[in-house]
Amino acid sequence: MSHGAQAVTKAQSRYTPADLELIDVVLVLKSYECFANNKDVTILTDNTRVLHLDRWPAANARQCRMLAYLVQFKLTVKYIRGCKNYSADALSRIFEDMTDKQKKIYQHQIQKNLY
Repeated sequence: MSHGAQAVTKAQSRYTPADLELIDVVLVLKSYECFANNKDVTILTDNTRVLHLDRWPAANARQCRMLAYLVQFKLTVKYIRGCKNYSADALSRIFEDMTDKQKKIYQHQIQKNLY
């Protein structure tokens, strides 16, 4: 996963890298929640921190909320080297091709759906 696929808001720029990684996982699952419920879901990531979601101690209330959301899914997380993670690279480019207006609309929708 790459947080580069989504621009970081002013508030998120102060988040820890761990929070940003959790946000990525939550955003993906919220986007595909209707398909992911009651199914085995495999997350491919180039971030080793995400590999251990099942043992992740919540360091703050934000992480606690996100981890509580994730427990409803049957998640398997697998590591894939960044240079081999072609899908994430393509998603990052899509965001880069958006106009500033499209990015603002997208960011507003993400924030509205995240919390």
